[in-house]
Amino acid sequence: MIVELLSVLTIFIGGCALTRVTGLKGWPLPAIGFAAGVALLVIIGTLQAITALPTSPVLALVLTFLLPVAWWFRAFLSGQEVSIKPIPTIITLFIFILASLVLRNIVSVTPDSFQYVTIGSLLESGNFSEASPLILLKRFIAVPILHSPANLAEGFYIRSITPLLALSLLICLVWFINKGLSVSLKDPVIISLFTTAAVLLLVTNNRFVFNMFYINSHMLVALFLLLLVGSGWLLLRQADVPQQTLIMLQVISIPVLTLARPEASIYAGIALIPILIAERVSLKNRMLLLLVLGVSVISWHGFLWIKYDADGSDVPFSVLAMLAYGILVIIITPLLAWKPLYKLIPYSVVLTESGLWLALLVMVYINPSIFHRSVLATIENVILDAGGWGVSLAFIGFIVLGVLVFSQVPDRLILRFPLTTFIPLSLLLAYLRSGAYRVGHGDSLNRMFIHILPLAVLFIVSSAATDQFSLPEGLRKYWLLLVTRINKYKYIFAKNNL
Repeated sequence: MIVELLSVLTIFIGGCALTRVTGLKGWPLPAIGFAAGVALLVIIGTLQAITALPTSPVLALVLTFLLPVAWWFRAFLSGQEVSIKPIPTIITLFIFILASLVLRNIVSVTPDSFQYVTIGSLLESGNFSEASPLILLKRFIAVPILHSPANLAEGFYIRSITPLLALSLLICLVWFINKGLSVSLKDPVIISLFTTAAVLLLVTNNRFVFNMFYINSHMLVALFLLLLVGSGWLLLRQADVPQQTLIMLQVISIPVLTLARPEASIYAGIALIPILIAERVSLKNRMLLLLVLGVSVISWHGFLWIKYDADGSDVPFSVLAMLAYGILVIIITPLLAWKPLYKLIPYSVVLTESGLWLALLVMVYINPSIFHRSVLATIENVILDAGGWGVSLAFIGFIVLGVLVFSQVPDRLILRFPLTTFIPLSLLLAYLRSGAYRVGHGDSLNRMFIHILPLAVLFIVSSAATDQFSLPEGLRKYWLLLVTRINKYKYIFAKNNL
């Protein structure tokens, strides 16, 4: 328990130091700081694993602590406003320690969980070279890095890390809602009501609560996808948040997503498209985000290529495809500044979404069985409760659909786009893995829904907290015609006492 507590405290303090340097302060700092510390540990641990550096988690934890704390001291000594208040800091540390001790008492594991912790034990013991490339391709490295310090005390996993990630996600969601809605709403009571509703939508959800204590990558992806998209939303909203903080959160979220799950780097690329076409985000920052994505994808999948080659195995198509994806992202990065191409960038949203649907149609034509079985299994999981969601996911999906039809909210594209592209992308992934989705709690797509659930809640609340609900222009004239006819007949009936 001591090793676990020291590990999470190291992550927490290092991340808070990094976040404070970027200008953020106040109540959201601990939650965002913890997420930043997790990202630092994952990035540093990955650099150890893919280079000749020792893979000891002690080194990763020391660097996660020392690098941002040294940066904070440098900023403090140079006169930058990064001061902290001693008493609130002590209280925050006490609450964090208490939360770590309380939340560690419930753990959910599956056979997948043991694959993650096995990789973590190889990292701690210095035997990472013995890790199977097939396991690394399926499980990636972010989660094993987070749990590897437990092996220092002959444990297998850090029991409190996933619950702390979930707690951080909830507080970050509250922060995004408060800051985002404050741009257009001035009544704190209304904002508080919407915030409470959003939190309740998550904490009363069976699958969210399960994933709070489940040793897997789902909560990690959900948190950092929320940070990536939510930070972009606040940037576009020009919310009262230090821009440095938002850019930092986006920059560190991309590598974590790339290193967490096979499909998460594709999520990240799609989620970035609305930001890449936004003129309110500087060209320098847009290019930085693309560059980080390209380098992250190439670094990890290049390592996997080398790993397969050294193992004497054929390099899988997925590794080669992801390398091509990373190279393409790097090529596109400088083209953002090329004016002839810049005129075409606004069409990238339509082209991406229609391209995903077109690709899905082609795959359905080639092999309709996978699509048919995947759709039937998903209906059973989501609507008939075979996946453990009850009616909650279908209910949230219905609300999202209603918001899409009946609202026109400024800056909603960045929140909407990852949700609507998730459907064709997830069905395409069934073809890439050469197998249909299945009925049950453990189905991949059934578990992946948790990745976009917090985004869906943020999208609903951000749209509901406006007065811009109306029928789309195409339907409005028919609605008005119907209302006019009804009123006409009501007048006739009233006049004739019918």
